[in-house]
Amino acid sequence: MIQIPEDGTVAVITMDVRGGYRLPRVDNRPWLTIFADGTVRVIDDSGKVAPIEAKISAEELQDLLRFAIVEQQFFDFDSQTALRELHEEQRKIDIGLSMDDNLLTVIRIRTAERDHTGEFYALDEYATIFRALKPLANFQRLNCRGWLGKYGPGEKKTLLRR
Repeated sequence: MIQIPEDGTVAVITMDVRGGYRLPRVDNRPWLTIFADGTVRVIDDSGKVAPIEAKISAEELQDLLRFAIVEQQFFDFDSQTALRELHEEQRKIDIGLSMDDNLLTVIRIRTAERDHTGEFYALDEYATIFRALKPLANFQRLNCRGWLGKYGPGEKKTLLRR
């Protein structure tokens, strides 16, 4: 069992994207926040849609934490190392690829013992092009679609219940 903070109001998992060529943000909270008490909040940063809040069970929260920390090795993800590996791979295959006006994906997980943040610019694009980079691929699985998709349509559970 992964120990989480005792205070139920502590954000255990947050996922957000920043930047890119988009409309200005009205709500600067992370797109997805999962609190220690199982409350899940998803926001529309444009402010046009009211935030959605729901609850997941303690077991479902543990499943998500295991998915991120154990299966996807989140605590081992280091943004600078991933960027270095990306540059090395580009040099190795003689490709100089850069992205403009893209999104910075930021994911934070806080347990009782650790607090770790990972971030990567143009994550979906680079992870799709450079599939052999395992840390990048693992980190991509944790983007918002990954969190919601783990319990989304076609699965046995639904992350967001009204």
